[in-house]
Amino acid sequence: MASSEDWPEDRHTRAFIDEPRDVQREDTQLLGEISELQSEISGLRNEIAALSKKVELLVDDRAVPSVSNAADRAGIVAHDAVAAVQQSAAAMASTVRGQPLTTVGAAMLAGFTIAQLMRR
Repeated sequence: MASSEDWPEDRHTRAFIDEPRDVQREDTQLLGEISELQSEISGLRNEIAALSKKVELLVDDRAVPSVSNAADRAGIVAHDAVAAVQQSAAAMASTVRGQPLTTVGAAMLAGFTIAQLMRR
């Protein structure tokens, strides 16, 4: 192992070696700084948790009404679609009752066309 005599002469190195140090005081200062950092980290964690909760509440306040509105609109569209199908079925039933031979002829033509397409 190299001794202090083997080190090159440098005023900074020499001052460091010759300077008396109070290790216990430095350790106490470091422990104090570590404690301050730990309390700052704890405070930051608490702030992050509070912000996370606020974001969650904001999302709930905005997303839930949007989903509810979308569900309401889907229900209205479905109701309108059912009503349109019922009206079409009623109109078709009325046409079948009014012109039964035409309806039978159209059904026969559709059946013949489907049969021809299935053969190919």
